[in-house]
Amino acid sequence: MLYCFDYLVKLVSFPVYVFIGLCCHIINIYWENKINGTKPKGLENIGNTCFMNAILQNLAWCPKLEAELEMIKLEEFCKMTKCILQLLKYSHSKEPIDFKPSEVLGAARKKNNRFNGNYQQDSFEMFNTIIEAMEDELQQLNK
Repeated sequence: MLYCFDYLVKLVSFPVYVFIGLCCHIINIYWENKINGTKPKGLENIGNTCFMNAILQNLAWCPKLEAELEMIKLEEFCKMTKCILQLLKYSHSKEPIDFKPSEVLGAARKKNNRFNGNYQQDSFEMFNTIIEAMEDELQQLNK
């Protein structure tokens, strides 16, 4: 019986640990950006695309991803990967850099026709589409 109680306490407290970890990470990024002088940048909503912008804002706060992608020589067919790299540069640069969310949407539409049209969609589906497109492009580079 005690074992079940311990398990329940651990199960309930796990989300608290995750939340605290995320808060610490966000605070760390905040201070890092404050020192560097960069500020979060908004994204243009091109009509019913807040589901996509939410995912892009999350990806924008992965600066180590930018460093990894910078090391890869991207080919012309790497549309999604180039878009995400441009997003990362846009998000962390002090200089003005052009970034168009419509290019990400176009690349997503080529990968998944669910995003055709101007309809509200699922953020998780967009995240999967972005990651799968990047994975496919990077695998094709390695062939």
